[in-house]
Amino acid sequence: MAVMPFRLRHWRQLSPATAALPLFEELLQDAGAEEESRQASAKMRAALASAEPGMRRALLEEHLTEQIAQVLRTSSTRISRDTPFNTLGMDSLMGLELRNRLESSLGVSLQATLVWSHPTIAALVPHLAAKAGVPLEDFSPAAARMVDAQEIEADGLSDDELSDVDASALLTEKLAALDQEYRQ
Repeated sequence: MAVMPFRLRHWRQLSPATAALPLFEELLQDAGAEEESRQASAKMRAALASAEPGMRRALLEEHLTEQIAQVLRTSSTRISRDTPFNTLGMDSLMGLELRNRLESSLGVSLQATLVWSHPTIAALVPHLAAKAGVPLEDFSPAAARMVDAQEIEADGLSDDELSDVDASALLTEKLAALDQEYRQ
């Protein structure tokens, strides 16, 4: 027995005859599942990126609903965008399973408290989109101007005091609030 670094793909390329032996069948199945997961992640991200800006939210909501339904082992029709996950029966282990599924399907790293920090589909979708680097809406310069200097000053900051990261976070927050008002 030994513990050592092992690159399965490299080993398969160097020893295809050995890799084909029945002894290694289970190991290679796991590798196939990992590759399928990477391909599914790339496919989902490509679908989000290529979708019309107005359709990205619906696409991500649909994907999230499917993942939640699989974790809860229920029908996706039972899940609405504003229903808190805990009222659906989701516990902390299911929350971790959902987080793992989303990390795998979207190819992003997510916090363990994801479902408790964002307890509904409506709250979680903008967070996932931001993590995936896919804007939900078409953020044209006109949309960006919706957050003007008065709103920034109302938050107690001047333009000169904001870093790019702070300004981006503030803009995202304000646009999410406007989007929420629009949807109500």
